[in-house]
Amino acid sequence: MRYLGKSLLLTTAVSILWLSSVHSAWTLEQQKQAANGADCYIKSSPVSISDGYRDIPVHVEYDGHDLVLVTPSNIDSSFTDTRVLVDWRKPAIIGVVLGQTHVRYPDMDGVLAQQAIKGLYLYTYARFWPTWPATSAQLARISLMGFTRAHKALNVCRK
Repeated sequence: MRYLGKSLLLTTAVSILWLSSVHSAWTLEQQKQAANGADCYIKSSPVSISDGYRDIPVHVEYDGHDLVLVTPSNIDSSFTDTRVLVDWRKPAIIGVVLGQTHVRYPDMDGVLAQQAIKGLYLYTYARFWPTWPATSAQLARISLMGFTRAHKALNVCRK
């Protein structure tokens, strides 16, 4: 019985330490300007994907209206398979290339945000230029851990 008590105590302590080390993948940004011009937005932690030549960091920003994929590499806008979806759900939202290194996904009716609140991962697809020969769209899997909390903070910030 004594061993069981110590084992349970150790398991609880390890669980608490693990939970305290888990960080949110989304943060509220207020003073910088987002890729789409908003003063208040939430930002994902960066993930690494290949642009065909090297690994690059990409992240996503959401201002309550649009989701923007931000990359340091040039996006190839000659293909129509640039898209985003949550947990492989339909519908996938087709992106619009902004400048050379950003893709905007409009979320006019808030469907994407509502899916993200309930979801585990956001999947974005983009092609990069110049990649020759042309390859398929590159996948970035972005964790939605912390999205709900950050989304609530965004709503407060926007008021």
